[in-house]
Amino acid sequence: MRGWAWAYAPARERVKREPEQLRAQAYRRGLWKCGTAEPVPPHVWRDFNKKIRRLYWGGCTW
Repeated sequence: MRGWAWAYAPARERVKREPEQLRAQAYRRGLWKCGTAEPVPPHVWRDFNKKIRRLYWGGCTW
């Protein structure tokens, strides 16, 4: 439950690791550490430039 992965399974109706992701969100771990309302999905994050990434990062120290 470190929160460094998305629970994602496109071919399945129910994602196997979803409960672990929800726990990581509740405990603010990994991707949800800095309290952003919604983490940015990886496919969107890759398209951001440095300036936009800093806005989403919010000065969070890892």
